[in-house]
Amino acid sequence: MSSILVGELKDILENVPEDYEVIMEITTGCDTKAGTSIAYINGVKRDDEFKEIRLMN
Repeated sequence: MSSILVGELKDILENVPEDYEVIMEITTGCDTKAGTSIAYINGVKRDDEFKEIRLMN
């Protein structure tokens, strides 16, 4: 599974106006026995009409 590096995310968000909302749209792989979950950000969607950035996996 690929993911976005911190530097890549910073570059993406650098050009986004400060009044945009960041929404995390995540599905997780859960290990109910251990009580943990992991999600990787591997997609970003910018919606200028609603002024939002969606971080997706």
